[in-house]
Amino acid sequence: FMYWHKPSSSYIREHKWEAPTGNEKEKFSQWLEIAMKGHTSPLEETTFRYFRASAGDGASWIDRDLPWFRKNGKPSVFMVKPKESHGVHCRFGMRGIIAEAHWDGSRNMVAMIGGLRRWILSHPSNCVHQYMYPKAHPSGRHSSVDWSNWDKEQFPDFEHNMINEVILQAGDFLYVPTDWIHYIVSLGINYQCNCRSGITLDYRNLVNQCRG
Repeated sequence: FMYWHKPSSSYIREHKWEAPTGNEKEKFSQWLEIAMKGHTSPLEETTFRYFRASAGDGASWIDRDLPWFRKNGKPSVFMVKPKESHGVHCRFGMRGIIAEAHWDGSRNMVAMIGGLRRWILSHPSNCVHQYMYPKAHPSGRHSSVDWSNWDKEQFPDFEHNMINEVILQAGDFLYVPTDWIHYIVSLGINYQCNCRSGITLDYRNLVNQCRG
């Protein structure tokens, strides 16, 4: 799936743009049933769902279960600037779910709670090899390359892309600096929680130059 914001109606008409994913509200039990079926079913018969539960300020379960992400806590490696927290997001993936390559505009700390998730990360200087969508595109922070099925003729310079790779498992923490490009693959049913706290501008010029 790919993050996006809804563009103007004129943009949709001019570029014949269609949203790459949709949003639905459902209970966790509904998602889990779909994920369990998808764990063993043929891919062409699988319904893919990515479940997200978010909590804003003052959620009691954050202080109880995820004390690293307390907005009123002291600055730490997990929350560099607690008062600039954007809330906690817990994300549940299933087999075959991929978050396409993109960067975030703030620093991100990820806590892996269960299962396995493959992260491929790339320094912002590599965005020149990643054919990023222009800023005006609804998915303007994304690479236009399908990293799972690289088209060498259409994107020849992608071969120069340098990456770091890690598989997160329960108990692991990952720090993703502002503007670092990342591509995420769910290896079976898995879940993580993450929180963003403030930004750094060390690499902003690099990614801006890649946005067209």
